[in-house]
Amino acid sequence: MREELRRLSRNALVQHLVFWVVAFLVLLRIFAEHEMWNKTDVVYTCLFILSIIGGVYLNLKFLIPQVLNRKKWPIYLLSIILVLILSIPFNELIFEVLSDWIFPGYYFISYYTYFEIGQFILAFLLLTTLLKLSKSWFGLQEAQAKMLKLEGLQRRTELDALRAQVNPHFLFNSLHSIYSLSLSSDSTTPQVILKLSAVLRYMLYESNTELVVLEREIDCIKNYFDLQKMRLDESARIQLSVKGSADQLEIAPLLMMPLVENSFKHSLQEDAASTYITGSISIEGGTLEFRLENSVGAQDQRPAHSGIGLDNLKRRLDLIYPGKHHFGYKRDEAKFVVDLKIVLR
Repeated sequence: MREELRRLSRNALVQHLVFWVVAFLVLLRIFAEHEMWNKTDVVYTCLFILSIIGGVYLNLKFLIPQVLNRKKWPIYLLSIILVLILSIPFNELIFEVLSDWIFPGYYFISYYTYFEIGQFILAFLLLTTLLKLSKSWFGLQEAQAKMLKLEGLQRRTELDALRAQVNPHFLFNSLHSIYSLSLSSDSTTPQVILKLSAVLRYMLYESNTELVVLEREIDCIKNYFDLQKMRLDESARIQLSVKGSADQLEIAPLLMMPLVENSFKHSLQEDAASTYITGSISIEGGTLEFRLENSVGAQDQRPAHSGIGLDNLKRRLDLIYPGKHHFGYKRDEAKFVVDLKIVLR
């Protein structure tokens, strides 16, 4: 029932009928000679509305959409003046000539002066113009709200799709590492599996929200570094430092993980002693700075910006932190350096 009333209230025909009924009652109250109006008062009011309705709809259906909405202010003003000038004698024509044909048996004259008639007509033109513009404005606001909602849904869907790419990508790399360890019967394999379990627990159960506690995100990065340390030769230099307090800060989940994965993926060299990965996380004044530097394997000939991980990260940053982040990297024959800065509040 409520939905039907809402739909009915938005019907243009119903809106116009309600307006003219209200206008009729207001004018009837003005024109009635006595407190209790009679049939003559009703007929007179109908004739008066008939004399102004043409000018009102000429303004609503043509002048506003074709002139005013195109910001042709001088033309619109002149047109309104012309409508006003033509409507005044038309009012007199209605009462002096046409009233005998429309309502035979009644004798009417135009009781009001041209100036008074002009005031009535101008009031209706101004009122209907304001109603038309306000309706258009509310319609525009509603359309914009719907558009923002659709954009939000589209953005949410895209972010979910992008984040969904992270988990399989990470899992594939980690399982490959565990497989390599199992082939060599490495004694650290159980510990690696436990670390992997901790990381996956975070990624599967704790990161399925728009924002996560920054401290938990950093813990995930630490676990990943520990995971990789266990599987790599001890001569490889793996280091992660964290400075500053992450207290009460939140961040979109799994933003740094693609960078960490790429660092380990592309840093390995034949000589383990030449392999290094140095990461630093700094938090100050609500701003997170993340820097990674790693060696570049001689066999790695791919461009620095290639791969699902980095493309995913760039898109997520643009969607979540527009104008509030910086992402850059540089590469030479020996190393790859990436910098990420995000303003979190």
